[in-house]
Amino acid sequence: MLAVDHGYFQGPTTGLERIDINILPLVQHADTLMLTRGILQSIVPSSVSQSMVLRVSGGTSILKELSNEEIAVDIEDSIRLNVCAMAYRAIQEGASGVDMGRNIFQSDSPVAMIQAVKAVVHDNETPEKAFELYTTIKNE
Repeated sequence: MLAVDHGYFQGPTTGLERIDINILPLVQHADTLMLTRGILQSIVPSSVSQSMVLRVSGGTSILKELSNEEIAVDIEDSIRLNVCAMAYRAIQEGASGVDMGRNIFQSDSPVAMIQAVKAVVHDNETPEKAFELYTTIKNE
């Protein structure tokens, strides 16, 4: 899962200034995106077939404790937006994988990084082989 929902609680986030330029090229390499309703509705093209995990909580967490959030999107909006996950059901059904955001989109080569992580998750590659893949793609 590629998480790009940081801005709602961190404010301006390096790498997310232009999601259309910095993040959309990574989408083809991700199984799932975690994002906000605004990003989903205004930036992600309807042709994207990956699953969407919607950030439905929010609050004034940038100045207060992050755990003081409340639900900001109701279930009807989530269904209308065709999103696929809150985390409990996925875990109960045996989900496994990783959730990364800044480690990918703030890396020196985001496309190489997401492909290396994908190789570890889907192809059971070792960290050494994934690093080789990262280096190869980065230097192309």
